[in-house]
Amino acid sequence: MTLRTSKAFQVEHRRLAEKEAPTLVLRHVRSANKVELHGGVLEAQFEDERGYLVISTEGNPQEEALFIHWLNPALQIKDSLEISADYTPGIFKNPQIAPEAQAVGFSFFDDGKRWLVTVLQTPRWLRHEYPVKRKTPFWNRSWLMVRNGLDDQSLGDFSSR
Repeated sequence: MTLRTSKAFQVEHRRLAEKEAPTLVLRHVRSANKVELHGGVLEAQFEDERGYLVISTEGNPQEEALFIHWLNPALQIKDSLEISADYTPGIFKNPQIAPEAQAVGFSFFDDGKRWLVTVLQTPRWLRHEYPVKRKTPFWNRSWLMVRNGLDDQSLGDFSSR
């Protein structure tokens, strides 16, 4: 089971909200079923046999929020995280798959550090630290583990791991 880039979803439309994050309505290309996720811009999507990893942003680079969603094949949201910090700009860039780790690495804040989101084989009880916020109920175990603070030299090329 290795994550690979995907084109499983197309943006059907997006709903803007006054005091909340926008919502993306995505249409699954093969089944035509729809799913609603936090975010205003579909940034990247990956899949394996167990489901889909969908990454979206709010669409405001001056004070950006990044949303990471794990969906099962029936398009149910199994886990969802937000990475954001008040008054902090962010731009999602340089996504790379780490096949052996079932993970995707990327840059977000302009601090030279890399983030790594891993899709776990089985869910676990995890505690996410600021600026990561869990969007699914706390009593559900986490499918997504996020690490940050990795610099490009210590992380190396994800694709060679």
